[in-house]
Amino acid sequence: MRSLETLSGGEWVATGEWIEVQNPADVRTPLARIPALAAKDVTRAYDHAERGFAVWKRTSPFERARVFTEAARLIRDRVEEIAADVTAENGKTGAEARGETLKAADFLDYYAGLARQGYGTLLHDARPNTRVHTQREPIGVILVISPWNDPLITPARKLAPLLATGNAAVFKPATETPLSGLHFARALHDAGLPAGVLNVVTGRTAEIEEALLDDPRIAAITFTGSNEVGNRIRRRLADRNVRFQGELGGKNASVVLKDADLPFAAKTVVAASFGQAGQRCTATSRVVVERPVYDEFTRLLVAEVEALKVGPGSDPATTLCPLSSPKQRDSVLAHLAGGRGTGRHRPHRRQRGHRRRPRARLLRPADRARRRHRGDGDLARGGLRTGPRRPCRGRFHAGRRHGQRLRIRPRRRRVHPRPRLRVPLRRRGRVRADRGQRHHPRLGRPPALLRLPRLRHRLQGAGRRGPALLDPGQNRCHPLRGLSKSVRQRFGTTERRMPMADETIGIVGAGIVGLATAREIALRRPGTRVVVLEKEHEVAVHQTGHNSGVVHAGIYYAPGSLKADLCVRGVGILREYCQDRGLPYDEIGKLVVAVRQDELGRMDSLYERARNNHVPELRRISQAEIKELEPHAGGIAALHSPRTAITDYPAIAREFAKDIEASEGEVRLGFPVTSITDVPGGIEVASGQVRVRVDRLILCAGLHSDAVAKLAQDKREPKIIPFRGEYMLLKPDRANLVRGLIYPVPDPRYPFLGVHFTPRVDGTVEVGPNAVLALAREGYKLSRFSLKDLAGLAAYPGSWKMAAQHWRTGIKEYRGSLSATAFMKDAKLYVPGVGVSDVVRGGAGVRAQALDPDGTLVDDFRIHQMGRITAVRNAPSPAATASMAIAEHIVGAVFDTPSAH
Repeated sequence: MRSLETLSGGEWVATGEWIEVQNPADVRTPLARIPALAAKDVTRAYDHAERGFAVWKRTSPFERARVFTEAARLIRDRVEEIAADVTAENGKTGAEARGETLKAADFLDYYAGLARQGYGTLLHDARPNTRVHTQREPIGVILVISPWNDPLITPARKLAPLLATGNAAVFKPATETPLSGLHFARALHDAGLPAGVLNVVTGRTAEIEEALLDDPRIAAITFTGSNEVGNRIRRRLADRNVRFQGELGGKNASVVLKDADLPFAAKTVVAASFGQAGQRCTATSRVVVERPVYDEFTRLLVAEVEALKVGPGSDPATTLCPLSSPKQRDSVLAHLAGGRGTGRHRPHRRQRGHRRRPRARLLRPADRARRRHRGDGDLARGGLRTGPRRPCRGRFHAGRRHGQRLRIRPRRRRVHPRPRLRVPLRRRGRVRADRGQRHHPRLGRPPALLRLPRLRHRLQGAGRRGPALLDPGQNRCHPLRGLSKSVRQRFGTTERRMPMADETIGIVGAGIVGLATAREIALRRPGTRVVVLEKEHEVAVHQTGHNSGVVHAGIYYAPGSLKADLCVRGVGILREYCQDRGLPYDEIGKLVVAVRQDELGRMDSLYERARNNHVPELRRISQAEIKELEPHAGGIAALHSPRTAITDYPAIAREFAKDIEASEGEVRLGFPVTSITDVPGGIEVASGQVRVRVDRLILCAGLHSDAVAKLAQDKREPKIIPFRGEYMLLKPDRANLVRGLIYPVPDPRYPFLGVHFTPRVDGTVEVGPNAVLALAREGYKLSRFSLKDLAGLAAYPGSWKMAAQHWRTGIKEYRGSLSATAFMKDAKLYVPGVGVSDVVRGGAGVRAQALDPDGTLVDDFRIHQMGRITAVRNAPSPAATASMAIAEHIVGAVFDTPSAH
């Protein structure tokens, strides 16, 4: 097995770690091994590229052309050696590999001519004796990321023009096929390319992704690969002024008309479908044939497919090469398994490599959604009918039988992305729990409900929402991004921007409130460096990570309170953010159910409170209307809030962290704060012997907010009392009992909402939580306790006063914690069909409940300002819902400037 080196700074280097490269035709013995570079090696490659660019941009265009011409000659001289490695690592046939190698040399020759032509134009000006000269300049260091399916020609297409125009490059070949890219780099190096102009980075993408994409010296990125990865890179670069060229996925179809040369058409379709084993984004995956020649063309096509010979690319007789990786092989086998019963096929047994026999499958019209696989040609059964339009009743019946949905579908109240045609429809409860929705005789079935960001258009069938023209952070001057006109008018938000400032702001705590605050500062105060300090080794570990995911609409909160204002405002901003970033946001609706007559008065008060808070579309409903929305729910009356939603708060927090890092901020993990010291000109935050100096400090420490505030010399109260909320989970076969959120009418004496039913974005349904006093701040289990936390609780006078007032409720909650029967007693009031046998123990979260010295449970936000330090002492529910609005409020308070979003 060969050990190869990578090019960095004009030298061929290796590291102590290696990655093995497999031959897809024979996976028993590794083909070679390449260096697995680390993040520091990637940074060193950018250092070399920066120095190489300074030399190469001043190099004569004729010298650049000479290097290209010599490199093209070397590639042609080495064509057999290079083609053998292309075949060995990618599986291509010998003819395909040689053609790709020679075409790479042709690219170098072509761009050698471009380098000699110069870059500029001479224009006449309206003024006499005046000429205008324009000249194109190289832009700097460019990152090149190439795919595995064309391992030589794609790097040649990308590297040749950017090097010819004077740029430098950091080149990341695909981990599966690095040998071809190394051959290309060696030809340029041997031709006299100056040191550092081209640097090749090999390694595991997951380990070096951050260093590869986040280096500030990147002027542009050119990427060929999947839509998912391309869009992720684009979002990561949104506010960095980095140019991005994405060559993403695509699909082709072939159309055969009755006057075509059928033998030639069959050969052409087979070549387009099965060339390179169909592993190209432009491979033909479906064929539409005019009806008069359908049978004849099918016979010719099947004959051509059966004539293909599967084998290793090194065999001259092979016309269909192996698939390049186990992932591609498994994708093909899954596609074949999904097609059983719709066509004739016989998968070939696996041997030493990733091979299978080719096949063309005949499809019914309703099966066309299965046509996406590369490597199989799908042929619509029945042919294409041309000429005058005729009644298409059969088509509608086929749609009804097979679940096909046409482009324009029945209008429904909510809209979501259009799924594939044959996604099985099992949406619970519109007709019966076991049948799903009725179909329309012309339009087919409505689409399945996906838990994805939802848009509120009047017509379904509009498809997925396209990406925004500017990602968040790119348009820094936009005054009210994410708020509708009505929301702006309601809150009287101004259109003022924060002033520019060059300072360092520290945030303690990487929960959703701390990260939202850091993101708000980074986006609204360009030039300010933001540092988030978190004691855990990942973000959103505690309250955010254990949140049920409900986006509250603002029903419960006293009008005029900070809770109410920030909640209503935060919902709109959060919804827009989730839609822009493709994060889950599902408006499943919520019922607040009264089960006893004495709860009706409280429900009416709650309704008036919600109206004063401008909760959208809220209405009172009767017992019969409850059954229409939730057939298995009990209750005598309810409030229905259709706009209440569920989301994934940990995913939102991680996206906030990406925004911070993209704005040149820092999220420093594993940094437990041990001291906070006011020093001349700033504040010093220490974790053991490690110290960070900041100009201002914001404390968003959640469960530890009182302890961290004490380090900053803030007053003792309120104290954080940890309450553990435990959940049950409905078993999967009983999850259809609940469609949306079902809540009780809350007891106004407590800030807790009581046991309720909560569907989550992952499809599970939680029942709970209770509220028991935890024996540790991070006491997620009953067995976990902390003597230090218990001593602090016992020493605080408010703890004893709270116990004296609510000891009966505390005993009841502990009984529910120890007994599933007691836990489910209250839950059965709201869904009578649920029993102990229908649930299993779920997770638990700990709520940071603030307590005043008189035993009062604090039910609103508490934010203390102490000079350069701002402490968020209490951020209760709905803190996650209102996180972005809380961030605006905090930033406005810290910098004494009216907030604007």
